[in-house]
Amino acid sequence: MKSGTTNVMIYLSLHPRLATSANRFGWPVETRFFSQARDVRVAVGQWRTYLRRYPAAVPGGEARLVFDKSPNYLVNPIVPEILGALAPSLKLLVMLRNPTRRAYSHFQHDCRNGRLFAEDLGRRIVRRSEKKNTNDGGGQSQSLRLRRKEEKKRGRPLAFPCAPRDFDRMILHDVADARRRFNATEATWLCDWTLNGGRGDSGFVPRGLYACHLRRWLDVFPRAQLLPLIFEDFVATRRATLRAVADVEAFLGVPPFDYETSFKVALVERFYAALPSRGSTYDPILETTASYLDALYCQPNRDLRDLLFTSDQSPPPPNIPWPCLGEREKGNTVASVGDRHHSIYHRRL
Repeated sequence: MKSGTTNVMIYLSLHPRLATSANRFGWPVETRFFSQARDVRVAVGQWRTYLRRYPAAVPGGEARLVFDKSPNYLVNPIVPEILGALAPSLKLLVMLRNPTRRAYSHFQHDCRNGRLFAEDLGRRIVRRSEKKNTNDGGGQSQSLRLRRKEEKKRGRPLAFPCAPRDFDRMILHDVADARRRFNATEATWLCDWTLNGGRGDSGFVPRGLYACHLRRWLDVFPRAQLLPLIFEDFVATRRATLRAVADVEAFLGVPPFDYETSFKVALVERFYAALPSRGSTYDPILETTASYLDALYCQPNRDLRDLLFTSDQSPPPPNIPWPCLGEREKGNTVASVGDRHHSIYHRRL
């Protein structure tokens, strides 16, 4: 969520040897099939329904790899077990962003989409379901009628852009509440928060505790089957974006595709950049809030580095410009312009 995974999906969907689920216009879409799964056995039993969401093989046609993308798989603690049972040879790609910046972008994203309400301020956040999900992969989907009744009772959502002070209030309350519920005197309280009694927690702060989430995946899949990408590197320039996509191609074992000169790629980039939601702007995160979250994420960021990267790697591990891992971002330039720094914008109209 808010880490550039949609960009990756769009580029990979344009590769002739790769395919994913798409709408009737051919635009790649997320199925989020297992996002709300609560029972491994039930979810695994729906594998035929799951596969029907993706392109079928064409007899005599060129072989294609099919990929699934969802920002919610990372935070659901039973998804690794489900996918490990279905396809233990899966190759996994994860995009990781500075968790402080990601949390604020996530907050403004929910605000823009009408998922935050005045009653959320100063207490535990209760957000509207992101999308109606007609098949939850073994979980319990919320009734649309009950959801509308709840929203009517809660009144109008907060107007976009939301105030940085509101984010500060929500974060302080969420962390205080988690410290109480998961016993902050224990060293494992942050990972306990992400697990949330086995249900997972997709809130602004726990989503950024990447090491806690990825340990569950690495308990099921070998490290060699996981390719981490760093968001800040991915969006630095269009050339850096295409270099990262080339790394993904090599990881998947597919031949390189010439994105640079593809007319279709250029057309899709221009279309995506023109979407109204891509150009939204908002005020920067408060420095006090950023410092508070930087301190909270400091040790988890180090844990992530130790989990995924070793000093004797070839090529060497990336320099990650996050709290406690590299030079802290100067100022709030990125946050102040919303999501206009995403790699898909490197080619302008």
